Amino acid sequence: GKVVVNAGADATVLPPLKITNLATSRLALVTSGGYLLIIPLLDLPVLTKGKGNKLLGIPAELLKSGKETLLKICVIAEGQLLVLQAGAKQKVLKPVEQVEYHGKRGQRGKLLPRGYQSVSALDAINKS
Repeated sequence: GKVVVNAGADATVLPPLKITNLATSRLALVTSGGYLLIIPLLDLPVLTKGKGNKLLGIPAELLKSGKETLLKICVIAEGQLLVLQAGAKQKVLKPVEQVEYHGKRGQRGKLLPRGYQSVSALDAINKS
């Protein structure tokens, strides 16, 4: 078979994500340092083969040392809730609360509240 992804020795490939509406969906990114950044999917340019996109700004010294990495990623459709799991604790961010974490591609993001910085799961759910 053909190689689809060629990741470096220190890299981890994250699972693919389903996108239902490119125009209105957002991408939530969480680092191992507890930072959350939410960006519009439309901000991601389509690049030629072999090129990559800088999604999140992690300081070079933290990235190189392995102290901080991209940990979780999730697509949020318009109006969905963002659920952060941190051990036994769960935090649900409504769309109005998500605005606080909106930014531009390549930015650092905003630090999550204390107690929710060690994200073990990230999911988008419909309001019920």
